[in-house]
Amino acid sequence: MSNGMEYCVWSKRGWTLQELVCSRRMIVFQESKVLFLCAKAQWDEDICLEEWIIDSPSYEGHKTQPLLRMLDDWSRLPLPYEQRRHMLQGLASLLEQYTSRTLSYDDDILNAFAGVGEILEPYLGRPHWGVPASGFYMFLQFENWSSQLVKRRKGYPSWSWRGWHLPKGDKIYIDGAAEALLDFHLLHRDSKLMLVLDGRSMSSSEEQYDQRHPHFEGRVGREDIISLPLTAYHFSARSHLPFVAFYTSCAVFRISDAPERYSRDTGRWFDLRHPSSGKKLKTVARTTTYKESGEVYKDYEIERITRSALTLNEDWSKDRPRDQEFIVIAYGNHEKSWSRLMLIEWTDGIAYRVPVTATVSAVDWWTFKPMRKLIVLG
Repeated sequence: MSNGMEYCVWSKRGWTLQELVCSRRMIVFQESKVLFLCAKAQWDEDICLEEWIIDSPSYEGHKTQPLLRMLDDWSRLPLPYEQRRHMLQGLASLLEQYTSRTLSYDDDILNAFAGVGEILEPYLGRPHWGVPASGFYMFLQFENWSSQLVKRRKGYPSWSWRGWHLPKGDKIYIDGAAEALLDFHLLHRDSKLMLVLDGRSMSSSEEQYDQRHPHFEGRVGREDIISLPLTAYHFSARSHLPFVAFYTSCAVFRISDAPERYSRDTGRWFDLRHPSSGKKLKTVARTTTYKESGEVYKDYEIERITRSALTLNEDWSKDRPRDQEFIVIAYGNHEKSWSRLMLIEWTDGIAYRVPVTATVSAVDWWTFKPMRKLIVLG
């Protein structure tokens, strides 16, 4: 059963996503029928009144209502780890849908999604430029769904998904399987530091979190910032955007062409190799297993493979040096057997993210002898 909403112009506009997910009840007037929707069900009236339960296997209507269902299911504060994590994954799904929609005015990118963040703030913490405090480890590793070239949006930081223009028809993708590893701080233009995420609060095991590698330990202090070669401009009134500061592990890899092309658009697979020895960094692939109609499919099996590590837009890669710096941003899974990397570029002592991530074996990462570094992300 389909109610037809997913095909209309209303479902393709950016502003209307908030109307759908933030409304407790909706009445929709279509040419041939009237719909009533709430968090649990839909009533469809054309010839007779029909009730469809949204979670039912036979329901094929508009399923973009996870926010209301989550608020109904988790009304107690503070939320346990798994509940909060599930809510972050729901928010990531909403963001993917939001960024695939159209806005008449580009400046509306912030306000057209602000209502979602405001409703979830008691659960996930204050959003900073669209990134919820509890989800910094997850939302910083976003990338665009296709491999088309994306451009920076002026007036927004590179670490926020709002800081990037997506090509028409593209959308943001966030891997919800990540596990917290780092402590993140906001650094404002008045040199004030604020801890926005204690990674321990979003870790599935506090004991394992305390046993993480020394590269990931340590909170950023004011004395650390003073020692950095930052210019007066970075803290002037003209530079109103906050930085994200954290300690992590980093390494320089040589990006080399892989034999296979990427399956979408202008992308290409690339290998990550040691700049001197040429040794290839192995990646980790994750496949999914789920049940549907009594049949069993694969789900979350971790495999070591030698496939290429990442995809890059060919126009971007041809104008850059082959040696590029990558940093660890999060664990890639609960078992902490693989790590999520972020590609960064430096300008005047400030690192800026490139919307490209890679998933690598945590064991292989340490064989490349990375170094610990304080990252200030603009």
